[in-house]
Order: sequence, then structure tokens, then C-alpha cells
Amino acid sequence: MRNTWTPLPLPLATRCRSIMSEIRCIRIAQLIKERISEVLARYLIDNIGFTTITDVKVTPDLRSAIVYYSVIGTDYEKKKTTDALIKARSFINLELGRNLHTRYTPVIRFEYDGTQEKAAKVFELLD
Repeated sequence: MRNTWTPLPLPLATRCRSIMSEIRCIRIAQLIKERISEVLARYLIDNIGFTTITDVKVTPDLRSAIVYYSVIGTDYEKKKTTDALIKARSFINLELGRNLHTRYTPVIRFEYDGTQEKAAKVFELLD
């Protein structure tokens, strides 16, 4: 009997693979967000101000991640929080490696997210 199986057309096959990897990236980003929030609440509560992890962007190869955070407080508290996050980055990466069960632990980079301040300025101008 002749083999009647034919592979999927290339565009459909690559689309399916990228959708699955995109879903995996979203799941890993959400997990990183939760784990970093736990680490901040458990170990760094004294060194940081009122900090919120707003978003996490993970590269498709899951080797690096950008963590966006916002701080409510004065400029001094924002600077203090930024310095504390930079100093604690290796510790946070270590904790992520212990809790995140992937082949590679993403190397994280913190970036300040000022969208809440910009939104407050827009609402202030509209009023």
C-alpha cells in the first residue's frame, strides 16, 4: 500500500509552532511575574518602596526577560527601589532558578514603567 500521508504546508506548520511558543512565553512570563512578586514581598520588603511588577516580556528562546515595575512614592523612594532591584538582581535570578522549572533560567533586566504617572498627568490635564 502506498503512503498517503503528506506533511502540513510549511506556513501552517510554522504558524502552529509559533503559536505554541507564544503561549509558552506568556505562561512563563506570568510565572516569572508571580515569583518575582513573591521574592520582593518575602525578602526585599525593607529595601524597596511600594513596588508593583506591571509586566514581564520574555524572549522567544526563554533566555532573557525584561521586568517592568512601577513605584508609588517620592523620587528618593524610586531611586532607592531601583538601586535595590539592581543589587538584588542576581539573588532574584537565583530564586527564579529554584522555582522556575525550565531548562534555562531567564536572565532578568529591570526597567521602570512610568505609564501610571503618564496616565495620571493625562487625567489631570483632562480635568
